[in-house]
Amino acid sequence: MAKFVVLGFKTSGKTCYLAGIHHSLCMGFNGFLLNATDFDQGERLEFLWDGIRGGRFPETTDVPEVYNFDLGYGGQYLRDICWIDYPGGIVGDTRNQFYMQLLDDLMICDGLTILIDGQHFACDYTNEQEYENFVRENMQEDKEVYKVLSKAILNRGKNGNPLTSAAIVVSKCDKIPEQVDLALVEKIIKYEFNNFFVQGSKLLSCIFFITLGDNIDKGGKVNPKRIEQPIAYMAMNAFLTDKFKLEDSSNPLSVEARAEAERNAKVAGDRVAALISAFANSKTMYVNGNKVNIKEYYHKMLDG
Repeated sequence: MAKFVVLGFKTSGKTCYLAGIHHSLCMGFNGFLLNATDFDQGERLEFLWDGIRGGRFPETTDVPEVYNFDLGYGGQYLRDICWIDYPGGIVGDTRNQFYMQLLDDLMICDGLTILIDGQHFACDYTNEQEYENFVRENMQEDKEVYKVLSKAILNRGKNGNPLTSAAIVVSKCDKIPEQVDLALVEKIIKYEFNNFFVQGSKLLSCIFFITLGDNIDKGGKVNPKRIEQPIAYMAMNAFLTDKFKLEDSSNPLSVEARAEAERNAKVAGDRVAALISAFANSKTMYVNGNKVNIKEYYHKMLDG
């Protein structure tokens, strides 16, 4: 099972996003299907989604939550996914009882997802430099996220198990002013999370802009956009991780781990071809700090 750690800036809406993606994909969204393997968890997510649609938003959580999902596309089973959701309060508190558990999960996870509150990018401005300064100051309110990520990246590298993939997700992207070029937002994110984008970083990184609907916190209509993309990206990278594990002679796998990686490698081509349909032909990502076309990259890696 592919394991992904999900961190979020305060008020980034991780629980809302999870409830929204579960509801939308369990009903079928752009061909994608998602099913919570635990019935009670699925019912809870549906309850939360009903509240969101009615203008009642979930309270912040103070304990990590683990969800197991089956992901499919067009009726085809693709991948099982373990989603580990860590509240922002744990990230910034080294005395929290779950802090060491977070570091442990960051050491072994197959990928990382970071949610940033789109409200950080909402402001009027007269020039780009003024806008950049405003947003960067906003994002420093969650500087503890940067600290724990830096620690995790260093620890994994030190132990010969470098982090391979990261998804940076701007939630509530409807809050970004229409006149702001998303290229400018990407520039700011790359600056703030420079460890994920520098040359030689050996990381696969991608920036996503998602929303559950325009101004739903003020009674706006629920209308999810691009919410399937981060989880499709994570699943694609899980298949690549299996490929890398099989090719890495410096880190021998256990018999069970090798068997699982080999099973996934056999079906990777067809399943990644399905997952990649979530993205527009123009969608880009970063590989070792270089900007590449996402579809071209995955086709090349799995054909090679």
